Amino acid sequence: MILIKKKKAIFIHIHRTGGSSMISLLKQALPNQVDVIAQHGNPTTMEGKLLRQYPDYFVFSMVRNPWDRLLSWYSLVHKHDPLDIKAERVRFEHFLKDHAHNDGSDSFLFNQVDYFDTTTHTIDDITIYRYEHYKEETQKIAKQLDITIKEIPRVNETKPKNYSDYYTEQSKAIVAEKCARDIAYFGYSF
Repeated sequence: MILIKKKKAIFIHIHRTGGSSMISLLKQALPNQVDVIAQHGNPTTMEGKLLRQYPDYFVFSMVRNPWDRLLSWYSLVHKHDPLDIKAERVRFEHFLKDHAHNDGSDSFLFNQVDYFDTTTHTIDDITIYRYEHYKEETQKIAKQLDITIKEIPRVNETKPKNYSDYYTEQSKAIVAEKCARDIAYFGYSF
């Protein structure tokens, strides 16, 4: 979680949703005012106490289409060993089979809605922006926080891909099953 006391704001950074870029942007706009408490802390981790400690703060986050998000994770892991598209599909499917479990042992794979589960806030209390409209959503965040954005940084990015090119029927089904709550709540589709 990211704490910005001067602006009375908390940013919940979900893996592979442009959060590193958001943190960089906030640090540029608000030098020495952005505290990174835990890069991916959320209400389910010990950083959740921030939401109880600052119940009147503006809490915001960014979510991403689960199929795109999981491909982004895979792409980051395999950033330096790309394969041809056919081999990538096979390796990606194995990656999902090996890693796509929601048993709480790997916080990356929590449905994004799990980042908002708290005793003091409901998901409706948190302003959620969409990665798919990053530039426009970033402008909304800037307006809310009353900051000026000179440039939107790109941090920790992977090579842009059309996620649908990387999925087989089986890998699509794995994500549909494991991310069913995100798909239902946020209305995402393949």
